[in-house]
Amino acid sequence: MPLKSLQWTRYLFGHHLREGQTIWDLVPDYAGVVPADEMERKFARSKSSARAPLNPIIEEPRVDRRDSELRLIEEAKERMPYEIASMQMPPAEELVHAIEELDEDMLPLEMCREVAKWLCPDGKRLEALKRKRTDNPNVPWAMPEHYMWTLGHLPACAQRLECWQFLRAFDEEHMVYTESVAQFECVVDGFMRSQSIAPMLGYVLAFGNFLNGGTRLGQADGFNMDALNSLEAVKDQESKDVRHVIFDTFFQKHEDKAQQFIDDLAPCLQNVGRSYVGSEVLKSVKSSIEGLTALVEKIKDGSAQCRSHMDQVLALIEDPADLFKLQMPPKLKRTQEAIDQLVDRTNQAHRAYRQMLSWYRAGDMISADWCLLWDDFLVPKHLISNRETALRKDVLIPRFCKGRPLDLESLRLLWQLKELDSVQKKASSIVSRPVTFRRARSRRTLLLLP
Repeated sequence: MPLKSLQWTRYLFGHHLREGQTIWDLVPDYAGVVPADEMERKFARSKSSARAPLNPIIEEPRVDRRDSELRLIEEAKERMPYEIASMQMPPAEELVHAIEELDEDMLPLEMCREVAKWLCPDGKRLEALKRKRTDNPNVPWAMPEHYMWTLGHLPACAQRLECWQFLRAFDEEHMVYTESVAQFECVVDGFMRSQSIAPMLGYVLAFGNFLNGGTRLGQADGFNMDALNSLEAVKDQESKDVRHVIFDTFFQKHEDKAQQFIDDLAPCLQNVGRSYVGSEVLKSVKSSIEGLTALVEKIKDGSAQCRSHMDQVLALIEDPADLFKLQMPPKLKRTQEAIDQLVDRTNQAHRAYRQMLSWYRAGDMISADWCLLWDDFLVPKHLISNRETALRKDVLIPRFCKGRPLDLESLRLLWQLKELDSVQKKASSIVSRPVTFRRARSRRTLLLLP
């Protein structure tokens, strides 16, 4: 009986797959667990339908304009951010003192950024201010120009601020970046140490080979990972796709492996944020190794620029007791050492990810797509957005769109493999708990992570 086909790229041992180099060595043969009668009943092709193509389709403040004030910036719209910034600052003389004394209480980081952006003049603007003062020696400055004039007399003011804010920002951001890399390491470790992903892939392979029997896509020893997206296209007469049967069979016959499968994928699934907005489910990847690598390289470039700025400042400081001269160089040295460690760790995580892709024979898929692939495999958007309002609001959204870890019971509800009545009492008592991922150092992980 002709069946609807599952579109994938067929991999064969000895041709596409080499022994010991991919996960397909570990995938069991589950051909015997496929319920043939149910599959033929649900996924038989109608006589009128043709087999699908074998290749898958890829409000603004007022500005006082008194004529008695000396202005360098005349146009009102251009002046506005300068006026706003100056109104938020302490008196100009106190501001200079705060910069000289590196007073973080007087000058918080965000205020420091505003000073550097709007009120600290570059050489060209400082020369323009000097000409204005020469031509108008008795006219008082307007407020923004007063700050520029005062700060302009602090040697290398702009460079001081650039160094200071870079080092302060890194103190705040270093932990965030380190934690992000650690979380991504957990994602990779989850896939490399798992003993439950191979059995799940074995089920997909067995059901796919059954569907593709008698065609050139059949009798495969493996398949391309993005074929997991093709499962949604193989639907029965009730518009349920083949994953309903795969998950129902796998969850019943291997409940312990099913729960372990969800646990092994937890770091990956937790890296995908799900929210329900309007009438649809939105997904976003929280962090990617490519994005982290770019951010860390940007920080490394920033440290080199900070070194250059610092050299300019130190060349102009004559006072041996100057706080900038005493505190900033050793602080920059410690920061550069931390950045070097972060760069090394990020690059190592990136290498481990590429090795993981090779193990799964997943090509050069970017990490965001990899995480979404597995989240979509288990939690398709339409299974939440297309359900009855009460069920969606009271059960599915709290379980799947509020950052809670997945569990087998929730997936059974989502895929309609379990009646709601049996878990309604538990639904109201679900308590969100934090998830802590432990990096397992399996033998294979140690080999693949230099």
